[in-house]
Amino acid sequence: MPYLQAATNNYFGFMPVREGGAKTGMYTVSSSETSDIAIGDIVVPTSLGTAKVAPAGGLATGGILGVAASFLTAGTGLKTNPTTTQQVLIYDDPMQIFVGCDTTSGVYGPINTSGGMFNSVAVATTGCVGSTGVSPSLKRSVMALSGVLTTIARDAGVFKVIGMHPIENNLASSASPRGTCTSSGVRKWLLQPTTHVPGLGTSGALSS
Repeated sequence: MPYLQAATNNYFGFMPVREGGAKTGMYTVSSSETSDIAIGDIVVPTSLGTAKVAPAGGLATGGILGVAASFLTAGTGLKTNPTTTQQVLIYDDPMQIFVGCDTTSGVYGPINTSGGMFNSVAVATTGCVGSTGVSPSLKRSVMALSGVLTTIARDAGVFKVIGMHPIENNLASSASPRGTCTSSGVRKWLLQPTTHVPGLGTSGALSS
């Protein structure tokens, strides 16, 4: 995959380690949502049982539905006219292993200061250093893991870090955990959701 480049902050959100055969569910998005959902974005549930992109800034706690597998433009969700109903595909398997990278503004680090692997980590949903935003042509997320936002606590975080991606050849970053670094200081990580919640599909049945 072109996004799997070692030691570089080429933000791409999150994607299944093996996209072939990865489970997806179809989720309804309200037309009142004012933010696009990009491919690779974290998607969260609303109080109405619909889906929306994770809030701007960051996400450190709370349930997620999964990761967007398709793009959806803001304001094009469910409307009164059924022919304008829009939905988004989400990788919603709670056991799915994803790959993503940390950010130069706060790396996960070679060994996390609170215990190393298998810790939960937060996500910077916007504002990653070096990112110019979602590409109009690729529609690809620019979310990343954030050591700055991460608080090690029960039921905290978005993903559990389960290892470094093989693309890094097991070469740990020299950056300080949760510190800033240059683009070569970030790493690609293998991740599993820690706060996954089931969501209502369009048929009204649980979709995950």
